[in-house]
Amino acid sequence: MKKIVWRYGGFAVLIVTVYFISTWLMFSLTTPNFGNVAVLNWIGIVLCLVFVFVGILTYRNDMNYGELRFKEGLVLGLLIAILPAVAFGLLDALFVSWLYPSFFDKYYAWKAAQVQSDYPATEWAARLKSLEQKRKFFGTAYGQLIVMTLTVYIIGAAIAALSALVLKRKTGNRIRTAAHPAY
Repeated sequence: MKKIVWRYGGFAVLIVTVYFISTWLMFSLTTPNFGNVAVLNWIGIVLCLVFVFVGILTYRNDMNYGELRFKEGLVLGLLIAILPAVAFGLLDALFVSWLYPSFFDKYYAWKAAQVQSDYPATEWAARLKSLEQKRKFFGTAYGQLIVMTLTVYIIGAAIAALSALVLKRKTGNRIRTAAHPAY
């Protein structure tokens, strides 16, 4: 199981890293639309977490004689999801603290303009105040590390649970030998 976790967790980290570099280049070379960047962020998260499903599937088919209990699949998926979640959080904290330190100023200016255009004048002042309060935590590298790690891990947990549910299979009692790679 450890080999599967490191292999597919490593693939997910590779996808996160490639995604991070491409996002950094996009921010460096263009003036990004933060709405589109948010959509790309979600696509990157789900794309890297596809390896949770693939890892559980590989474990069931190649290492566990075609059998998979829900608990086994869930534990394996949660372990795989830890790696890209931590990588995403660390890379995001690196991005906002060293590579693009003006990110939060530009993002919050964009978000404030969105709030002012989306809500009536009586309501946007309160929403702007709420946005400023959230900025105190989310506007730090530490806040980004925690929020993005937890966000990716929660999505990974959901994918792990769905994958374990879809892939669970019990084929009956088979004789297991020491020659099988799972042992």
